[in-house]
Amino acid sequence: MQTKNIMERKRNIKQNIVFVILLLLFCSSYVSPTTINGRFTILNTTSSEFTILLQINTDSGSDELGGATFVFSFDTTAISFPNNPVKYEDYTFYNFNGGNYSTATISKPIGDQIWVNIDLPYNNSNNGTVVSKNPEWTDVVSLQFTKVNSNKLPNLSWLLTSLFWAIYDANNITPWENGEFEDLVTSIDPDGEFPTKYVLEQNYPNPFNPSTKIVVDLPNKTVIKLQIYNLLGEVVKEIANGEYDAGTYEFTFEASGLASGVYLYRLETPEFINTKKMILLR
Repeated sequence: MQTKNIMERKRNIKQNIVFVILLLLFCSSYVSPTTINGRFTILNTTSSEFTILLQINTDSGSDELGGATFVFSFDTTAISFPNNPVKYEDYTFYNFNGGNYSTATISKPIGDQIWVNIDLPYNNSNNGTVVSKNPEWTDVVSLQFTKVNSNKLPNLSWLLTSLFWAIYDANNITPWENGEFEDLVTSIDPDGEFPTKYVLEQNYPNPFNPSTKIVVDLPNKTVIKLQIYNLLGEVVKEIANGEYDAGTYEFTFEASGLASGVYLYRLETPEFINTKKMILLR
């Protein structure tokens, strides 16, 4: 009987050891999910074209994005996008094309939907791209649409409940949790009325690094030019140049490649000219 009890205790000890080892292995391989947010920002809009930038950030700022498929819809009566989009003509990826990633692609399997496809292979040792911490943003891809009807809003809307929506950590196993995904804020203000006068808002944030927003109010359809100057009076970036409908527009200025310092941004229309200062801090 005593021998039997000893053997039973040894068996229990072995089982406990195996359990602890398995638990440690699980804990070491487990990656807690991060929260991811997304938004669209307007890069450029003219009488014939409409270009947006898709951006993301996380609550941590230390997690690497693995494979992902973002899905959003748009109003086909307002804008159009080719069924077989061409890289660098219809879309441009910024941080998820090449390097650790396979070629990222844009597809349009449904007439009013676009899928942003990012592939991180398993054989790259789970090295993805670290996504910025809120309120900073990581650029994903810009897309150039053709305007169908300038009097209608494009209505870009995230489809978080799509069966094809998928966002994973660099281990390609742990799904990330959806945070706030902002549908595009377009040219009509919340109460549905157009602005009554021209306004060039102070950029925000200011000082900034590496990007900032510039908001412009247009009371009527007009041709505008929005440019960034250095203190020598040289144009370092053109944000917008073309005909715009009446409304409120939010532009994003990316200052990559520029040195720290004071810059000027100038809005020019046939009826209105205004210039303001901004500060870039590296």
